[in-house]
Amino acid sequence: MLGSDLAPHLDRDAVLYVDSSLDLTLCAMAIARDNAHAVNAWLTLGTLRRPTPDERALWRSTPDRSWRAVVVQPFVLIQALN
Repeated sequence: MLGSDLAPHLDRDAVLYVDSSLDLTLCAMAIARDNAHAVNAWLTLGTLRRPTPDERALWRSTPDRSWRAVVVQPFVLIQALN
């Protein structure tokens, strides 16, 4: 099972995946400040996105996976640790 911290947020579709090419903190600040220009650009590029069903299934099957995470209500932004 996926770590208990992330699972409820995935279940309510509140997780946004942040690509490693983006700075997680700057991305969170842009969302919090309603910087629609930056957020829409990242969404268009796919560097900020909702996880795919395949990713969700993979994450549930690899409970030892580690993340950086930032909460920007109502979202939890995550970025994989390499």
